[in-house]
Amino acid sequence: MAEKAKSPKRAAKPGKSGNSAKKDKGGPLGRVAKIAGIVVLALLLIAAVIGIVFYERTELPDPNADFTTQTTRLYFRDGTSELGALAIQNRTNISHDDMPQSIKDAVVAAEDRTFWTNQGVDLKGMGRAVWGILTNREISGGGSTITQQYIKIRYLTSDQTFSRKFTELALALKMDKSESKEQVLEGYLNTIYFGRGAYGIEAAAQAYFNVSAADLTIDQSAALAAMVNTPSTLDPASGDNARQALLQRYNYVIDGMLDPIGSITQEQHDQYYNQLPEFPDIPVSDVYGGPNGFLIEMATSELEAQGFTPEQINGGGLTIITTVDARMQQAAIDSAESTVQRAVDNAYYITDDEGNRVKPSADDLHVGLASIDVGTGGILALYGGPDFVSNSRNWATTPRYAASTFKVWGAVAGLRNGFGLSSTLRGSTYTPEGDTEPVQNDSAYNYGTVTLQKAIQDSINTSFVDLIARIPNGTEELIRAANDAGIPEDDSWAPQVNRMVLGEGEVTALDNATGYATLAGNGVRNETHIVAEVRDASGNVVYSGNSEGVQAIETPVAQDLSYALSGAVAGSTVSAVDGRDVAGKTGTEGIAVGQDGATKQITRSAWLCGYTKQIATAVVMVAGDDGNQNLDVYARPGSGAFYGAGYPTDVWNSYMAVATDGLPFVDFDPPANIQPTVRNTLPVTSATSAAPQPTETTEPEETSAPETTRPVETTEEPEPTGPETTAPETSETTEPAEPEPTRTGRSG
Repeated sequence: MAEKAKSPKRAAKPGKSGNSAKKDKGGPLGRVAKIAGIVVLALLLIAAVIGIVFYERTELPDPNADFTTQTTRLYFRDGTSELGALAIQNRTNISHDDMPQSIKDAVVAAEDRTFWTNQGVDLKGMGRAVWGILTNREISGGGSTITQQYIKIRYLTSDQTFSRKFTELALALKMDKSESKEQVLEGYLNTIYFGRGAYGIEAAAQAYFNVSAADLTIDQSAALAAMVNTPSTLDPASGDNARQALLQRYNYVIDGMLDPIGSITQEQHDQYYNQLPEFPDIPVSDVYGGPNGFLIEMATSELEAQGFTPEQINGGGLTIITTVDARMQQAAIDSAESTVQRAVDNAYYITDDEGNRVKPSADDLHVGLASIDVGTGGILALYGGPDFVSNSRNWATTPRYAASTFKVWGAVAGLRNGFGLSSTLRGSTYTPEGDTEPVQNDSAYNYGTVTLQKAIQDSINTSFVDLIARIPNGTEELIRAANDAGIPEDDSWAPQVNRMVLGEGEVTALDNATGYATLAGNGVRNETHIVAEVRDASGNVVYSGNSEGVQAIETPVAQDLSYALSGAVAGSTVSAVDGRDVAGKTGTEGIAVGQDGATKQITRSAWLCGYTKQIATAVVMVAGDDGNQNLDVYARPGSGAFYGAGYPTDVWNSYMAVATDGLPFVDFDPPANIQPTVRNTLPVTSATSAAPQPTETTEPEETSAPETTRPVETTEEPEPTGPETTAPETSETTEPAEPEPTRTGRSG
């Protein structure tokens, strides 16, 4: 029988292996990966289709009506009395051809160094912006090319949402295709805000340099481009900190103009680098005219620091309600300006450059006043000068020698470290250990052994130097006390070493008011602020100032200090506040004859810082353009020097009489009577029987303060019984009485 043919074996299916279970390659995970890939591709395809449709349907809208028409208004704290209005149409459009090449190159170097090559968007930046939205983080500035900035400012809003960002992206891509780079840059430079109410480069050139944009130099262009980032914060008129911040940003622009832009040579780079152009004194804006211009500048700067853009502030139709009381503010202005005029009227005659005998100028005598609401930190009134437009230096925020107002923080350090008001200290001239120069009191007066309370009330220099020396890490404890009260450390403090407690470092009137308000609040420190509330154009509250407090100084310490400082104020000050509980400290910084080689006495700052339970106010007076010249030419008739107990006390009394009028009478808490744990080891000694007799009676002359590394602080003249109200009549040919003798020591 024939043998059956064998059936051929089936060939193994591709992908199957020998004897293993016949499974699909990759198993379930492989199938999932395939499905996921298909889904992702589908989603990408859908997103691409949506993106194309969105791109095609997105049209460039009309320019923002709100951006060009809405005005921001600022109000006093009652919400109805207008402080000022920020108009937004200070703009003169110019063509691209009329713009100097330097400003075109500078703004590209500052804001978008890929401008000439990108397609209107920065995809990496957009990625950061999307991530910011997804994580609910700040995304301002994310992906902002010049084209995108222009679109956002001119046509859209500042909302940080996907829809606005995608619209911005689509419009930027369209604009890049429909308009030339030159057209985009022209529109951008005619639209952006540069500060000082100036929109566009032509207005900015006028506002900062008083020239047409066409005449801008390379360094001027770089400075303006640097300010686009945060103009209020970088305006050099805002002070040394703003100037330093501008210099850093300016150097970044100069570097960019060299590389990668390549518009300046290495020689030009080296010429302009680290050297800001000169900013002439020119009118800023009528909005900022007068003493209230300082308030408007402070409010806008505060809001920028809180994240508001210049466009929102100046053109967003905001309602900004400040903490400033209209009645108190007017009292601050009246008190400061009337006292300055009275001081000039009563001043000694000086010899001018032409040999004429004249009175010193009112323009050279400056008052800084800051008044704080105890418990909230709101600024109730602030006087920085008579006119922000003519001189934008704010004397209430400019640091100057603190004098004896700083001794209070030495007392805080002492009470924290085992001393009490009954502790005894050195009250006579002595040389601190490790020092070569003796510390002495006003007129070299020796008080003998004194208590801390007497040292506070009589402002005894030797006692405070002794106190800090006996506290472990005394200088650090002194700085900590001031910082805790709300006074930031200034660079001028550290070089004063063991004399720092005498106030030979610098403090602003606003910071001093903050510190004394902390004492008034039993050691609770509040954040000082000037903006109470901001509402948008629809009336919605979009910002509220922080009035929360923290216990920064121990309550018993603050209570004992208020008790001691109550005995340091004059009767006129008590009368000014109608008998309310009041505490405070005067201060006078000066160089005496023979001190550090000085041939004439010079007084460079005079203070009164004081408080009731509700209001803390600091007043400082200085002289000269830099605030470091001789105040003595303005001394009271018959007085040998300019003292904190003189005109500064008059300003404080006059202002506080109005500020406290109508407020309830609130007493200070009783003293805690902290018991000392540091032993009193000093021998009991008696005071000198009489102060030194006069040795000099010459009239002070108009001079500049001599150079010194250790300024001398001096004590006060006898307190007046009340603030002067009228200047004595003086003939032009009759000079006031000759001054009393000069001082020979520190105190205040």
